[in-house]
Amino acid sequence: LLASSAASDVYKRQSDDFARVSEKVPTVYFMIGCGVDGCTVQHHNPGVLFDETVMPYGAAVHAACAFNWLNRRNA
Repeated sequence: LLASSAASDVYKRQSDDFARVSEKVPTVYFMIGCGVDGCTVQHHNPGVLFDETVMPYGAAVHAACAFNWLNRRNA
């Protein structure tokens, strides 16, 4: 993975670098619990289980954030 020792080369290959994006644009980070009791693997494991009944709450939070941001921006 590390073809070059230059830090900038490594940084360019990161696929999920929230901190780097946050340096450039306003961001927010939140987590909605969706764990399934008894599931022992982490979220990057193909065997992970999610409680999908929480998805409407996540969608509502995203929509509210977008709505509020757009209202403040266009005020």
